[in-house]
Amino acid sequence: MKKTLLTLLVGMLAWTGKAQHSYMSAPGVAVFYPAQYDASAHAPSPIFEQELYPIGEVPSDWKIRPMYSQSGKEQVVTLHVGEDVDLYGGGEVWGSLRRNGKTIEFWNMDNPYYHVDNGTHLYQSHPWIMGLRPDGSAFGIIADNTWRGKMTSDKDVVFTGLGPAFRVVVIEKESPKALMQALVDLTGNMELPPMWALGYQQCRFSYYPDTSVKEIADTLRHHQIPSDVIWMDIHYMDKFKIFTFDPKGFSNPKELNDYLHSKNFKSVYMIDPGIKVEKGFWLDDEGSEGQDRYIGIERIEICRT
Repeated sequence: MKKTLLTLLVGMLAWTGKAQHSYMSAPGVAVFYPAQYDASAHAPSPIFEQELYPIGEVPSDWKIRPMYSQSGKEQVVTLHVGEDVDLYGGGEVWGSLRRNGKTIEFWNMDNPYYHVDNGTHLYQSHPWIMGLRPDGSAFGIIADNTWRGKMTSDKDVVFTGLGPAFRVVVIEKESPKALMQALVDLTGNMELPPMWALGYQQCRFSYYPDTSVKEIADTLRHHQIPSDVIWMDIHYMDKFKIFTFDPKGFSNPKELNDYLHSKNFKSVYMIDPGIKVEKGFWLDDEGSEGQDRYIGIERIEICRT
């Protein structure tokens, strides 16, 4: 019931063209919505474990508030954080852990040796920044958006993104430790890994066909070399299309898994962050259709393999 009311409330605000809506969802956690927010385009969020329901109004002296604007087809959110702040976050990118003066692109890609764009976008996107002030207090900013975008972190933290306008969550705490605990409370606690994931793992680029995988498993067991896991790289796929199996080299993945399990191996099949551009490939078709729903530009080609 609460979720339905929240969706209706945000939808009404967008329809009436009012300025942004905001509320507190937990002590020290403020949620900000742009006027044109479309809840159906972002729900459910892949970031938060539960929906962020309102518990009160944002205090009038709240330090960091977003300013929403639009530049061409990009949504822009600007948050003034000040100059005397150390910034960290943005996830897996090359360079110093201190992110002041850095631009990070949220556009996952396979980036060998970090040669493309100086390693500013790799395998994961983390639209998150943490700020540490001289007095020891800390803040965190989350852009709840899965579309292609970027983050520039300086005295102003600026998030941009293609697609529909997105909400922003700002956390204020008395210390970095308290801030990270608040973040975990929002995103959820990581489950403990299974014991086999802590063991020896056999992985390289790449094994083909499935008979080669079986030979490796047999050889490891024959020579009593400790190993708990065998990884399959992208050659198990059908023409490098994620969520597929090569019909010749890996024609029966269940049989391969059963074989490895009988030898006391776990099997891991890696998934690339790129989607092959191929008309008729259901994932490319579905993604392109979803993108065209919000931005009237040519389809962004994610991967040509």
